[in-house]
Amino acid sequence: MRIETEKGYVVCKTKMVCGSEPDIGIYAVAALVNDLAAEGVGFPAAGSVSVQLILPVQMPNSNKYTIIKGIKKACRSCQIKLQGIQEERHAALSECMIIATGTVHAAGTGTWQNKRILPGQQIVMTKWAGLEGTLRIVDKKQEELKKRFTPFFLKQIEELRPEIFALTEIGAARDAGVSAVYQIGGGGILAALWRLSEETGLGMDVSLKRIFIRQETIEICEHFCLNPYQLASGGSMLMITDNGEILTNILHKKHIEAAIIGSLTDNHDKIIRNGEDIRYIDRPAPDELNKLFMEENYAG
Repeated sequence: MRIETEKGYVVCKTKMVCGSEPDIGIYAVAALVNDLAAEGVGFPAAGSVSVQLILPVQMPNSNKYTIIKGIKKACRSCQIKLQGIQEERHAALSECMIIATGTVHAAGTGTWQNKRILPGQQIVMTKWAGLEGTLRIVDKKQEELKKRFTPFFLKQIEELRPEIFALTEIGAARDAGVSAVYQIGGGGILAALWRLSEETGLGMDVSLKRIFIRQETIEICEHFCLNPYQLASGGSMLMITDNGEILTNILHKKHIEAAIIGSLTDNHDKIIRNGEDIRYIDRPAPDELNKLFMEENYAG
């Protein structure tokens, strides 16, 4: 939501994340600040965050304090002011619910995004599909994964945690003059592409093979029978640009993975190609993380 003021405007965003992992608060803050930055307001100028924690009655206080510590740490690292954290407990919940609301005050009348989105423009994706989901699965299923994978394998995943924040690449996109930036987020890359098409009213032609996925994500998804293309991908962005090659070169110089995965078209077809196979992107399915949550809750 954007509100005009006498001195400029205010952009407001709200993100909700559910789970019981120790870093669940960090995922919520990351999702929020990425969305605020993607609005094109020069984030984090004059930004603030307020957080509401809705916790299961049975959650120990030690777990709550770990979550709060993560929220505070994430806000400090993003240089955004934490206005406060409200807490309540609810008997109907088995997982923690975090609602993070952020605002950014900006001077002037416009954002650096021109939102001039036209057929023929290219779609650039940063980082990897399923990154956030992979990290959250490691948090939630750590003991099981230790029996299946080596410590080195799991350490490689742990080292990717800072990648759920995307301020560097969004800043690079601003300097490159992109038309728009969208966070991939819940439901994975397939859901994000569907939402992009619906918002712009345009079709797309995308190559599945150009979408980067970490080998660690592939192996973990195979272990739990999950689809990595429908797995939470916070920290990964879709960028719409006239020249994807220039943008990817800029991002690569900043050591950010990026690839042109397709282009927008002048119809409503949402085509995704896998070699010679062609299919159409379906309506967004529930995020694959839900399968793990449901299995665990029913088992309990």
